[in-house]
Amino acid sequence: MKIFVAGNPLLEIDSLPLRIMGALAKKFPQIAFEEFDPAENFPAEKNLLILDTVVGLKKVEIIEDSSKFVLPKAISLHDFDLSINLKLMQKAGMINNFKIIGVPPHLPEKDAEKQVCKKIKSSLL
Repeated sequence: MKIFVAGNPLLEIDSLPLRIMGALAKKFPQIAFEEFDPAENFPAEKNLLILDTVVGLKKVEIIEDSSKFVLPKAISLHDFDLSINLKLMQKAGMINNFKIIGVPPHLPEKDAEKQVCKKIKSSLL
């Protein structure tokens, strides 16, 4: 199993998944955690598991429905984010389905790690 981890290490609000990735890899050695940038190197997988920051959440949640995305107004290619890419790839038949383990941006690292572990154990293993 592989979980793709998105985020921006330069932005505090978007770096939590990257900061907990190492601890998760130690707790789940059977899972490969791979960092990726959805704007540059989108994984060529038909069924995606993604760990990413999701603004608006109060706790870690699994998201499987792209209709729940609130899409940003895209003015240039720099405005394309994970949600837009997932919708486009689904529409084009490039992916069958996805699961996003959504992490609220302001959750303390230990809480985020604990909640993500719980979701992995209950929903993915």
